Amino acid sequence: MTTLRQAKEQGKLEEFIKEHEKDASGDKDIFDKALAAISHPEKLKSTQETSVQDSSEN
Repeated sequence: MTTLRQAKEQGKLEEFIKEHEKDASGDKDIFDKALAAISHPEKLKSTQETSVQDSSEN
């Protein structure tokens, strides 16, 4: 099995695509969010809340 990196380095992207056309598609929503985070990080709102440290932990 050829990896995407190997196919790119060897100039065999077309072959790689043909071999993987029937692979299961990924989750479009997750992909879109990841792409947005990479291309427009300033537009993403943080979905993680800042944790509050318990004063007894110090």
